[in-house]
Amino acid sequence: MKRLLVAAALLLAVSPVTLPATTAQAATALTQLYVAPNGSDGGPGTAALPFKTLQRARDAVRAVTADTDVVVYVKPGDYYLDAPIEFTAQDSGRAGHRVTYRVWGGPPGSARFIGGQRVTGWTQYKGNIWQAKVGRRFDTLYEDGVRAIKARTPNLEPGDLVTAHAHYWVAAPGTESYTVLPYKAGDFDPTGWDLRDAELRIWPRDNWFEEHQPIASVDPAAHTITLKNQTRYSMGLTTSPSRFYVQGMLSALDQPGEFHYDSTAGVLYYWPRHGLGDVVVPRTKTILSLNGVHDVTFDGLGFEDTDFTDFYRHGYPVENGSGENHQYGVYDRQIEMAPNRTGMIFMTDTANVTITRSHLRNSGYSAIYALFANHDDRIESNLIEHAGYAGVFFEGHYPGEGDVLTHNVLAGNLIHDVGELVGHGAGYILMQSSNNEISNSEIYNSPRFGVYLAGYRGIPNQDLYTRDNTVRNLNVHDVMQDSRDGAAVYTFGTSTSSTGPFQVNNFDQIAINYAYSHPEANNSQPATSLDPAAVYLDEGTYGTQVSNVKAENIQRSPVFKTNKSAGVVTNSSWQSGFDESKIDYPNIGLRADYPYGALTIDAGSSTDQQFLHGTRATATGTTAPDATYRHGTFSYRLPVPNGTYAVDLSFLDPLSTAAGQRVFSVTAEGQTVISGLDVYKVAGHNPVNRRVTVTVTDGQLDLAFTPTTGEALVSAIAVSGGVTPPPGRYEAEYATISQGIFENTHTGFSGTGYVNGDNVAGSYLEWNVNAASAGTATVKVRYSNGTTTNRPSAISVNGTTVFASRDYNSTTTWDTWATDTFTVPVNAGANTIRATATTANGNPNIDYIDVDVTPSGGTPVDYQAEDATISQGGVFTNHLNYTGTGFVDYTNIAGSYVEFTVNAASAGSTPLVIRYANGTTVDRPMDISVNGTVVASNVSFPPTANWDTWVTSTKSVPLNAGSNTIRLTATTANGGPNLDKITVG
Repeated sequence: MKRLLVAAALLLAVSPVTLPATTAQAATALTQLYVAPNGSDGGPGTAALPFKTLQRARDAVRAVTADTDVVVYVKPGDYYLDAPIEFTAQDSGRAGHRVTYRVWGGPPGSARFIGGQRVTGWTQYKGNIWQAKVGRRFDTLYEDGVRAIKARTPNLEPGDLVTAHAHYWVAAPGTESYTVLPYKAGDFDPTGWDLRDAELRIWPRDNWFEEHQPIASVDPAAHTITLKNQTRYSMGLTTSPSRFYVQGMLSALDQPGEFHYDSTAGVLYYWPRHGLGDVVVPRTKTILSLNGVHDVTFDGLGFEDTDFTDFYRHGYPVENGSGENHQYGVYDRQIEMAPNRTGMIFMTDTANVTITRSHLRNSGYSAIYALFANHDDRIESNLIEHAGYAGVFFEGHYPGEGDVLTHNVLAGNLIHDVGELVGHGAGYILMQSSNNEISNSEIYNSPRFGVYLAGYRGIPNQDLYTRDNTVRNLNVHDVMQDSRDGAAVYTFGTSTSSTGPFQVNNFDQIAINYAYSHPEANNSQPATSLDPAAVYLDEGTYGTQVSNVKAENIQRSPVFKTNKSAGVVTNSSWQSGFDESKIDYPNIGLRADYPYGALTIDAGSSTDQQFLHGTRATATGTTAPDATYRHGTFSYRLPVPNGTYAVDLSFLDPLSTAAGQRVFSVTAEGQTVISGLDVYKVAGHNPVNRRVTVTVTDGQLDLAFTPTTGEALVSAIAVSGGVTPPPGRYEAEYATISQGIFENTHTGFSGTGYVNGDNVAGSYLEWNVNAASAGTATVKVRYSNGTTTNRPSAISVNGTTVFASRDYNSTTTWDTWATDTFTVPVNAGANTIRATATTANGNPNIDYIDVDVTPSGGTPVDYQAEDATISQGGVFTNHLNYTGTGFVDYTNIAGSYVEFTVNAASAGSTPLVIRYANGTTVDRPMDISVNGTVVASNVSFPPTANWDTWVTSTKSVPLNAGSNTIRLTATTANGGPNLDKITVG
């Protein structure tokens, strides 16, 4: 996908983890080991000679004999796997100490463990379809980080309900059966189908659970499909006909993004989306297997691209279907079948395990699956996206066999786009699990639930364990997209006694927005009573407590539903007397310390999740033929912590043929930030980019696109966390680092951290710097040096040394920062600036460089008054014909001034043009000073026709090469004139 903004990832980490001390600072007392993609498992696992694999580091942890904390630092990069990394009791912390596996030298999620291998050896099969020998069965596929579609018929029809899998066929009425599905004669002709790898994806009978069922045979004469296994619910009913599609046949591979795997020949066939990208075939369903582990933390790691199965069914069709002879064999109809009890991270018999600040993407099953006994674990501050099943799924023991999945915290997670392979997915699922906390999370884009708590019907309360759970401070939206008879928050079978004592689960402070099902889901359950609800207390959930819930844009009316249950509901939006002031909006959803805080959106693409309305489209026949966009009258609601953000908007109009056909405005947080934009008038069929600054106080950034003529559109959105950095700032953490690491252990840095170079001559930082034109760049290097020794650095530009050595002397402490300023020549366009350590002490810690380019050849440069330093004056817009974003109105007092910082390519006398307005009848003279020295005193600024009339006054002033200050100071009690800008050169 061609991106119209320069953002490369859906979510960019902005709060990196703390990293190890190096020889530049004080060493810690921890046992430390290191892993890097270019390391060697034959080495010692030091920072200089790291291990290559996490498995080797795990084994080295086992060999640590002292009772001490152990930290394994994992360097960013890709770690491809063919099998799970297994951790057992011997890999646990000892004697109250912990073992921590933490990202090293990069932001959270940048050390990526990939559950598969890259596909190579491609040859063209025919047309747009490519083939490669892979030789091992798999059931999902990934290209450039996006899940591919198993070739299917009818084809997937992308829409605004992005987790819906329509189109579907609807089964014909027939004889009730668990293995034979009747289909309608006119829907498809199965003649010639190769069924060796064919499957049904089917919602049998009702919209409760979706299945993957291998096909045994098709009878075209009888119009039936026979399955190899039984379905959970019967098919063929007239009242609730099943909906389904067929996948896993080469003949169905007919559109970009689809694949087929021929398990007999071991050959993968794939139609790339936009040219053959980086394709990963999964080799394992699990990346981390934690069995019997305790006191271990996984901090800031990435996990991606795991496998699924060709046969998935929720539970067993009959009591004791597992053959395990449990006390309550009926629970076999509720628990996951044994082969499907897994996840990208699998946990069983764990205690005090923490998974935090990690990025889990593209799981085959659930991203995190905890089975049976797990207690006092924390799943916190993670980004979980594009899960095959659930984001986090905790599944306890069978009823009556022990309350052992308990006292866990699932908090501060962003979970979106779940259920991509299992249509009844959810953000969080708790089954047979007690005393847990689910809090401060955002969940969106789910085909079924946001949060699902369950036991089972008909079982006595004392043998059910889903109780005393707290679910609070959640933001749940855009759910129930592919199913019916459910809700954003759903409970079932947790407290079956209607007379008590009740088993209570508490839901409090929850915002729910948009719960709508795809129209094709209605085909099997059209009754409006089955429309998606906000909160649904289903059968056997007596005593459930619900409070302070705000629900809006819910398909079902009323939005609250119960069935053979009764709960206690207070202060929720469907009740009379609802007091919205009691909704704690600032603390609903993600917390301010969430580590993945900035995001980018390709509007209209498959990754476009946070829209509220509008239509997707793809531009064709333009300068960006594969660009997508969203159009209509629409809005976005983006989850961000409170703060000030830079919002970059990109627009491309592929359809207009003349100006005036599409004119629209954009509001941010209810304030107009772009008015009357006509993209075609500005740029034809080329992109138009605009940046606005927005302050968010309610945890949600709301953008609305409203047309005045035609339709509004947007191609891409990028939201950068925190205050917009000054123009020309290049943070060290985004430079090329040679022999150094990213850190944020010291205070006072800008951005997300700084770079600590290794103590070796030749270590360097290199920035890519763009200049609008050739000229002289004033460079300011912000650094700290907590030693007593100079750490000089050579400065080169575009490969040529400009300064053989610049001194970076002691700043006394590592928390104290200083600035070194110098000028260098730059070319128009791309440049590189490199700072290379010249001694064995290495470079100082470097925070950023600021680069300000003065064009060569005397090209005049404008400096807006509103961007200058103002003393006793203000920025106003109440008069006409100013340039920029406003003008400065001096306070009526002698000594008020405006001071500009300007650059000169060379020393000498330079023209200074001052644009001003004076709507009075008297002169308003000013002194002009350069670099603190008055060079022209009492310069006259006589009256103009009115305050809307602007004129210029030109003087020559002496400037130094590089940076200068120019100050314009009022010399009378009338103050200065209104000042629009100065032009230098």
